[in-house]
Amino acid sequence: MVDGFNLTSMNWPSADFELFLLIHTQWVAEFADRVMPYYREKSTWIPLYLFLIYWILKKYRRTGFLLGSLGGLSVGLADHTSSKIIKPAVGRLRPCHTPELIAEIRELINCGPGLSFPSSHAANHFALAVFLFVLFRRRYPLAAWAGLIWALSIGYAQIYVGLHFPIDVLAGSVLGALIGWGVSRFFLWLRPGWRTPHPGLSLR
Repeated sequence: MVDGFNLTSMNWPSADFELFLLIHTQWVAEFADRVMPYYREKSTWIPLYLFLIYWILKKYRRTGFLLGSLGGLSVGLADHTSSKIIKPAVGRLRPCHTPELIAEIRELINCGPGLSFPSSHAANHFALAVFLFVLFRRRYPLAAWAGLIWALSIGYAQIYVGLHFPIDVLAGSVLGALIGWGVSRFFLWLRPGWRTPHPGLSLR
């Protein structure tokens, strides 16, 4: 029970609503209120995406083109699966459109017309982060782990601004991680020498 209404009547775990309210209404700060709406925006990270594409193509050349293409495929599959298949099938409203929560929502951003489950932001970012993690964790472990933390923080930001429930982000993260892992395995099938390169093998 939260503020007089029964969360379990909505057919979702009450802990999901409780944790959402903690993150969105209690674990807050003025600085985060200003930063989070921009932090979760895809356009904010365009310079990072462009840098990654440039660096991968410059360092790995033809293999870099394959890496970039499959990384994009990971994101595309995650986005299509989450937004075009699962969301319409489930039909869960965003927190900011859920009638029982309207009074609790802090208007940090425009809620928009989209559905909530799963979080496409979480799916997309985890698809890319896990794809890169699997392929680069031995070569650049700090960067690989930082990518996972970055994806997790994007999901958290979606809860903070009121667009998603925690279960939405968890489901999107798992979906994206599975897709990123699967596409990375496909890359390793195409380039079996990637994990253990030796002097006689060219990765270009």
